[in-house]
Amino acid sequence: MEDCRGFGLTPEENWSSLVLVRVYRTNHIPIGEKGNTVPVGYVFVADFKKFGPNALWKLPGGHKCDADNTPLDTAVRELREEAGIEVTRSAFRHLGKYFREQPTPHWDLYFTATISEKDRDWMNGGHVGNQGEVPKFFSIEDLYALVQKGGFIRHQFDELVELGALLPMGRDAEDAENGAVPEPHRGTRIPIGEVSIAERCSVPQKERCALALEFLSGIQGLIRRVTCIDHQKKLWEGSIDASNSMFGVDATEAALSLIEQQRSHR
Repeated sequence: MEDCRGFGLTPEENWSSLVLVRVYRTNHIPIGEKGNTVPVGYVFVADFKKFGPNALWKLPGGHKCDADNTPLDTAVRELREEAGIEVTRSAFRHLGKYFREQPTPHWDLYFTATISEKDRDWMNGGHVGNQGEVPKFFSIEDLYALVQKGGFIRHQFDELVELGALLPMGRDAEDAENGAVPEPHRGTRIPIGEVSIAERCSVPQKERCALALEFLSGIQGLIRRVTCIDHQKKLWEGSIDASNSMFGVDATEAALSLIEQQRSHR
């Protein structure tokens, strides 16, 4: 039997488990921590019955009950009760934990849970046997718009950013002015043709181009050390894909043009 000590807790301690539900295209669900896709969105819940029309959206989750031996038990149960989603325990991944003094001393443990669009559609089909919370799917763009207008519990968002599960609010004025480019999710990649990380964070095109140029120029130096021509080609193609994902196709193409110009003037 699993033990809560695997999460750095003792059986006497109180905890609450919170679940970031990542929804993936049915045939593009990542395997383990090295998946190379990003979710199409997330599932959050709101308790309109308890808090009325101004209820904030939040992560499914709640406190342990007597039957829960570990925080993972709590996460599985709360996701089922609050969002009507039941997936295998292997779909969950522990992110980290935060200690709370209020309302009573306890730990908040964050998890991710991976589901498919088919699971999401089942949820939205009215099969939820929960405790009163209303589950809803949000696209990535919907999430950031929701946070920006104050419709999501902000400390949950901020802590997910600290844990590397979400990108920062790049649309904040201060971030935009500083040209901040957050690191991508660990083990994720934005497919070509979708909005790049830097574009999503409102980094100006000129700055994205400069970042792409610095990135690709640095990669070139490393690739030159590889003796196999085929390997060089694959590494360069992968680097271009990564630049497209991080900085945008337009910025990458501009950087490649500059690199070609520099090469022709040598």
